[in-house]
Amino acid sequence: MSYGLQERAEDVRARRPWVLGAAPVLALVTAAAVGTVVGGVLAYLLATNAHDRWSDIGAYLIGTLIGVVVGVVGYVAALIFAAGRMFPAGRRAVPVVLTLLGHAVVGGVVSVLGVVLRPTEAGEAAIAVLVALAALGCGPAVFLRFGATGRARRVAVPAVAVILAVTSVVAVVAHVARRADDARVLAQMPFVLFGGDTADPAYPGWQRDRSTEMLLWRPYDLSERGRQGDLKYSIGSQTVALTMYTEVGDCATPVNQYTCAAAGSLPAGQLRLYRLSYAPEAALVLVFQDGSGVSVEVNTDSRLSSGIDLEQARGVLGDLRRVNRARFEERTGIRPTVP
Repeated sequence: MSYGLQERAEDVRARRPWVLGAAPVLALVTAAAVGTVVGGVLAYLLATNAHDRWSDIGAYLIGTLIGVVVGVVGYVAALIFAAGRMFPAGRRAVPVVLTLLGHAVVGGVVSVLGVVLRPTEAGEAAIAVLVALAALGCGPAVFLRFGATGRARRVAVPAVAVILAVTSVVAVVAHVARRADDARVLAQMPFVLFGGDTADPAYPGWQRDRSTEMLLWRPYDLSERGRQGDLKYSIGSQTVALTMYTEVGDCATPVNQYTCAAAGSLPAGQLRLYRLSYAPEAALVLVFQDGSGVSVEVNTDSRLSSGIDLEQARGVLGDLRRVNRARFEERTGIRPTVP
């Protein structure tokens, strides 16, 4: 190495660790911004000539793909440029290669965690922050390891390793919390059967959807809390859904533009009639003592293709009996799952 190059390398090591750390971060952020802009503009231009929904989706996918390619190529080019500014000739390729390898390791760890574990929503947010820190830290860690001296050089790579370790611990803890939450949901779900024995009623023309899985989604109609699951039936050209809720909510404060009114009672609990304020859809709900409930769609308009009349809905809810999860699975062959 010539005297000039040696002097330059020593100057980088001794005086500019913050530049070594900032250069790869700037390369990553710049490349991501350029890729996002290119992909967004391309998707917009393609979408302006689209004539249907599928064309819009295709434009978005093509724009996203091109944006990713531009971002990745731009990042590699920016890393090479940064290494050329930070390191002497002959020592530039290794930091670039190890930085990219570091991103691959982070991506691999995240992929494994994503496949094996199912964290809570709060855990997912924490993991996303930690992964972003680890991804941003790969370049600075490698550049400092090869270009700095003293403590900055010693702690750079271990810092990223610690972030990944913390990410793994948070993911495991969040997964355990999610499993506990799923078990709580399954314990609270008011599974019901007709007469406590079957999901196939003896009503004329009723045919049950034979799906073997029931996904317990977050409520999207009568309630905003807990989970809900459906048993679906067809009656000729009509469809009817029996929906079970872990939490129905207060009738005095209905959600999603529904109105709520008391509609009598049954031995199992209170009846409520929910109506949409802007459409003819309605549901009769049997609310149990613990606040959970089951609803059946009510047809208030002959033009609707779903629901049954109010008196029949009352009879349907009167024929239902609450059962535990094991009996529900045994009698229906359905496996309730929290997605």
